[in-house]
Amino acid sequence: MAYLAIVFSTFDKKNFDMSGGMLLGFSMMAIAFAIGMILAMFQYKKEHGVIKLNQAYLLCLGIVVIACILYVIGWALVYHFIFPDFKDWYGSCMDAQFKAGKVSKADFDMSAEMMKNYDNPLYFTLYTFMESLPFGLLIAVVLAPIFWFLNRKKK
Repeated sequence: MAYLAIVFSTFDKKNFDMSGGMLLGFSMMAIAFAIGMILAMFQYKKEHGVIKLNQAYLLCLGIVVIACILYVIGWALVYHFIFPDFKDWYGSCMDAQFKAGKVSKADFDMSAEMMKNYDNPLYFTLYTFMESLPFGLLIAVVLAPIFWFLNRKKK
């Protein structure tokens, strides 16, 4: 959450490159997911010794859900208190990208529809949760078997 607060309180909204911001945001998400999963695996191994593959997946899935919930809370705080004009800013960025030919008509229409629903707390929560969930699941699918392989008991 501190990351979101720092980033959105210090950047220049008029000269911000959205693609760079997305890269930074998803990089930070990947780091947060990976660190949470690594710490959880080490703690589980410390308490239980050996971890089975299904336990590794469940543990990673739990970390993903917790991290996504924290992401929703963090983004809600940023959106309401630090960056309340996000909808307008995002709309103008998408409009500029559409006019420059960087965004398809379908993507432009989808983002416009999403922004219309963004003030509804249910849609806000669902959109924000679904922004990070697939990425977290991908990281879990990759890291869980690695942890299991590295920490399995040798016969």
